[in-house]
Amino acid sequence: MQGVSRTLLEEVKFDAAGVRSVDWASYSVIRFQDVPEVQIFLINRPELPATGAAETPIVVVPAAIANAIFDATGLRLREVPFTPERLLSGLRAKAAALPRA
Repeated sequence: MQGVSRTLLEEVKFDAAGVRSVDWASYSVIRFQDVPEVQIFLINRPELPATGAAETPIVVVPAAIANAIFDATGLRLREVPFTPERLLSGLRAKAAALPRA
């Protein structure tokens, strides 16, 4: 969920005076009410060493979401967070670049 939050919501914002995201009201994170239902499956492998459960996989979350957006829209977003505004701006730019018939 931390990876989803970072990919879709989290962004430090700045203006001429400095950082604008100074508290939890001005820095968006995923809230419990927005977290989808998650099923957890534990695999018992006592013969293998403990290596962590989620630390490494978090880095693939933005790529997976970016690929889902590309699959649905044909648009490659390359800057997180993937906000509705960035998606709409990208779609508009893509439409404007299409040849006119």
